[in-house]
Amino acid sequence: MAVQKYHVVIRADAGVAVGAGHLMRMLALASGCRKIGFSVTFVVNAIPGSIAKKIDDAGCEIVTFDAPRGSLDDAQATENLARLRKADWLVLDGYCFDDTYQQQVKPDDTKLMVVDDFGHAEHFHADLLLNQNPYADASQYYRLPDTTVLCGLRYTMLKQEFGQYNAGRSKPIRGTAKHILVTMGGSDTHNYTLPVMQALSQINACRRAEIFADCVIGPNFEHEETIRQFERDSKFSFRIHRNVDRMDLLMRNADLAITAGGSTCYELAKLGVPAIAIPTADNQVQVVKDLSKRSTLFCFQASRVERDSPEHVPTVLSKFIKALIDDTDQRQKMADAGIALIDGLGVDRVARAMYSELMTFRNVDFSDASLLHHWRNDPEVRSVSFNGDPITASEHQKWLERSLKMPERIVLIAEDRSGKPMGKIQIDFTNDVMNTAMIGIVVAPELRARGLGTTLIEKATTTLFKAEKKVQQIVAQIKPGNQASERAFRKAGFVSTHATTVNQKLAHQFILHRFYHGFESAEKTTNRFNVVGRAA
Repeated sequence: MAVQKYHVVIRADAGVAVGAGHLMRMLALASGCRKIGFSVTFVVNAIPGSIAKKIDDAGCEIVTFDAPRGSLDDAQATENLARLRKADWLVLDGYCFDDTYQQQVKPDDTKLMVVDDFGHAEHFHADLLLNQNPYADASQYYRLPDTTVLCGLRYTMLKQEFGQYNAGRSKPIRGTAKHILVTMGGSDTHNYTLPVMQALSQINACRRAEIFADCVIGPNFEHEETIRQFERDSKFSFRIHRNVDRMDLLMRNADLAITAGGSTCYELAKLGVPAIAIPTADNQVQVVKDLSKRSTLFCFQASRVERDSPEHVPTVLSKFIKALIDDTDQRQKMADAGIALIDGLGVDRVARAMYSELMTFRNVDFSDASLLHHWRNDPEVRSVSFNGDPITASEHQKWLERSLKMPERIVLIAEDRSGKPMGKIQIDFTNDVMNTAMIGIVVAPELRARGLGTTLIEKATTTLFKAEKKVQQIVAQIKPGNQASERAFRKAGFVSTHATTVNQKLAHQFILHRFYHGFESAEKTTNRFNVVGRAA
């Protein structure tokens, strides 16, 4: 059976005016989408060559056009491309893509995802809305009853190199910060890089080469010669990097970072690097403010950054940096807070949410008997079952007849957009008050090893929690050694609990509580999924 191939079209830009943040986080999303089987096309009207190369290296197509950003011509060109590529998803990331644009751009058979940071549009036409910032709350989108909402740091999209590094482990902090990283964004239009480097040059330890600095300038930075002239004139020795391919390598070596307020703040937090953040644009202020409250960084207001200060008169910023260089305990607290705050798996969660929206559930009926028998007797399935014996046709028929009559059992088939079966979900209510359910899944053999198991689990648990308000917890029982299932359930938010027995055999048990389930929704009373049905 052929596997459904899905396609994503991403509309985002980079440039001096808009920076590189939108495209860079979309590049991260593209990697997650490709990992689970999507093909990806980027639509842009401005893109630096260095970022274009990154997109090409990631195996994605790039299409360019010259229509003014956010215009009717822009929307028409993007819609035409989405139709031409038969896109299953169109993703918009940019502040010029307002509600009118969203209405114009969306083909009828394409789902629309919008990335939002601070409510720049109404988003009434979005099927999926993502706000990856720490201050995001699904309740702020209460006017969108037909939209699935992903909010908060669980969905913060970091590039692949940040995903698993140092997960949950404390980073050792040096007594005195010896290595400083300065990175003020892809454009840094107002050249905050210069006064930051000037502030560092006023610190004696920097002038004596006891402290070394890496200064990163982005692909749209227009003041490179100013920085290089300062390097030639200054007694402070530092290294300038332009168009860095692997920022994570520089970050891992840093004892302290001085940065703007964009997505770099999340990357530094993930790697446990203490930071001073200077929000250089209005849309960065809330991010820095919230992360400051969470103790991953210190906020330094852009208005307090002094320019062209005499070298012998330390600026306020210089004194602020020096104090943190010497404060080992504070930097350790910041490193620990960052590592604990962001797990780096947001890209995978967003990609799975997109895949989930293309999937539908239906109740099993007798016409599925042969397919279910084939899946249940698959050697891999039998090897991880608590009864590993092959299932005869007669036994299977009796199981199916019994299952369809049981009011406490739900058996579902997941299908792709073309109606092809993708897997089976079985849910059993385990007590009279129906506040606990048991879940088991089987992924179609040809779809394994793509992370689809976690997607099935997430969609099934979300659907169940919405359809059955009494359910407070969902339990999975897994045979020891079935590491693939354990990974899938852990990724879906399940946590291990006490062991039990099934058929007199040891079983590892995992639980997902309603309070901790992953997907959020702005809806209050309606259920946007097909309601799962139990036998009458």
